[in-house]
Amino acid sequence: MRELTIVLPLKDKSEYTEIWLNSNLSDKYNYIIADGSQDNSNEKIVNKFNLENLIYIKFSPDLKIRDFLHKLYISMSKVKTKYVMLADNDDFLVFKGIDKCLDRIKKDKTAITVQGKIGLVRKINQLRYKRISYDYVRNLYRSEKCFENFQLCTRIYAPLWYSIYKSNYQLNLFKQIFDSGITNPYLAEEFHTYITLAQGNILYEPSYYYVRLLERSGSTHKYLYPKYKYDCILNPDYYSSYNKLVNVVSSQLSIDFKIIDNLIRLRRLDQISSGDQRFFAIFIKILVYKLKSIINNFRPSSSAELKSIQSLFS
Repeated sequence: MRELTIVLPLKDKSEYTEIWLNSNLSDKYNYIIADGSQDNSNEKIVNKFNLENLIYIKFSPDLKIRDFLHKLYISMSKVKTKYVMLADNDDFLVFKGIDKCLDRIKKDKTAITVQGKIGLVRKINQLRYKRISYDYVRNLYRSEKCFENFQLCTRIYAPLWYSIYKSNYQLNLFKQIFDSGITNPYLAEEFHTYITLAQGNILYEPSYYYVRLLERSGSTHKYLYPKYKYDCILNPDYYSSYNKLVNVVSSQLSIDFKIIDNLIRLRRLDQISSGDQRFFAIFIKILVYKLKSIINNFRPSSSAELKSIQSLFS
């Protein structure tokens, strides 16, 4: 009997999808494909894979962040296994590490989530990649006190978005986030981590289980971040959902609202101020990135490339 469901939310970017499915499907897990694309390109690709452990759900297009969060919540409600994890179609799975994470969380009944090591790779040339370790959880969420982990997270932020969760907890977590009325994607991701830290035991497994490609073409973050960066200052609707989520964290930690609010606000404002002070340096980085993108497309173009990436972390 399968114990893990991998939920793959899609929004356009169909150039990644077939390669991902060819390289990341395993009979050991269930899969839910949650498609919020504006066309049927991804649907045509998924229909090529007639597998009993793969469910495809077509949603209304993700025109707003609320659409995306609703899609995730509904998808989580369809999960039948005890554990669940999120994945993106431009990232890669390491099955051996996933299985070790599952073994780890099954042995600890108090744990609500487990995260292994996330690998980063930078493309050198065709079929050649450089491995970069991204092992932040080991160095952060090691305290037995939830508030200490939360405090550290507001100083050195490390998301738990791709962790393996107990399914009932993940479903409730996305319900809380959606019900808050949130419209900012970065705030949604942050509170996904903050509420997790406030509510339970986080496990660490020192094995690579997930791989992300640096300098990806078509990255959603590149156009989303400038749009939402100043929400905490300029958007009057921001604080309605923000206050609801701070209340959740405050209640779980039994810590005064003002203390939680102050820690999170300082983190958000530090992000803005530090970024603006380095405007020229950021401009140069963007220019260099654009030039690299013209010279080389960083998207993996074949299953052989994906296998080359995954072999770095197996």
